Amino acid sequence: MHRLAVLKFGALAVVCFLDDERAKRYPDMLQYTGMWARSHELERVTFGFNLTNRQGRRLLELIRSGTRVMVRGMAEGIAVRAIRHATRSHVTLVSSSRAVSTAEVAMGNQWFYELPEFAPILSFVDSIFAQLNLGLLIYHCEDSSDPSRLRLIYANREASICTGTELQDRVGKLILEAFPSLGETDLPATYLGIINDKQPRRLGRVEYSDDAMEEAAYPVRAFPMPANCVGVMFERIDRTP
Repeated sequence: MHRLAVLKFGALAVVCFLDDERAKRYPDMLQYTGMWARSHELERVTFGFNLTNRQGRRLLELIRSGTRVMVRGMAEGIAVRAIRHATRSHVTLVSSSRAVSTAEVAMGNQWFYELPEFAPILSFVDSIFAQLNLGLLIYHCEDSSDPSRLRLIYANREASICTGTELQDRVGKLILEAFPSLGETDLPATYLGIINDKQPRRLGRVEYSDDAMEEAAYPVRAFPMPANCVGVMFERIDRTP
């Protein structure tokens, strides 16, 4: 359906929902689906959303009644290449079996990330780091000579627990946007050096706070990763007065 709606007819995305008998019995069930693009299609692949039967039927009722439906959507994930969408287009609404209508989509300036090198192992890494109570941040280098062009592309759940702050809200931001107080340190330059030199480093005890994150101390290690990325591993050891 993505191939037909997006690649052939130019829709921005697809919104899918189940409409079989099982979905009607369990209207809040959400099904996993995927878009299995061929190699020559990768540059044009966008994204999609899955809805429950209850959500999909309600959306379909609004569209069929003539109500203008505006969907503001954001896809988040891991990335080495960010594709920026700042446009207004149409999204195809599909059921499990057919295309049924279209709805206008207003998209702001959103970043979409994909990092095939890491995707197969991230769930495994997440489970291990959670057991060890270790936070993990991954930055991607957009300019090998400018530390401020490190972009936060991943934060595991344990990183949010360690810092007491929801770090998913900071994913996709440049390092000094995500962690503004790092501008007073040499850490961004250190992370960039690790990417360029391909050598891991123990950075010792690092204290950090900002307007949304209380002051605390973290032992930090950083190590090079594939695709011009650096991983930052840490745990919380205490709170500073």
